[in-house]
Amino acid sequence: MFGAPGARGLNAYAVNMAPFFIYFMKVLFSLVSVCRCVE
Repeated sequence: MFGAPGARGLNAYAVNMAPFFIYFMKVLFSLVSVCRCVE
């Protein structure tokens, strides 16, 4: 699954993880907003 760390490999990994990272940040921001509203 993990090959030798190279520029091309890291770039492909970053491109594949970008949508998940953006989604994770949106969820995290939503949870923070909800916690602030509850308080």
